Amino acid sequence: MIFAVIAFGLVSALLGDGIWDQASWLAFAVLLVVIAFCTFRRSARSSQEKRDFARAVTPM
Repeated sequence: MIFAVIAFGLVSALLGDGIWDQASWLAFAVLLVVIAFCTFRRSARSSQEKRDFARAVTPM
């Protein structure tokens, strides 16, 4: 799915001006949003796993 968005963005950037430029910018913006979402989600999950591990290891 992401590949299709990237391919659409590249093709629309090459096709012409006006609406095609806007379509290519939109396609690349979607890609950046997906990358940011995955990065922040992975970072939040890793922080939660570290806290869970610290609780499991720490004697009560």
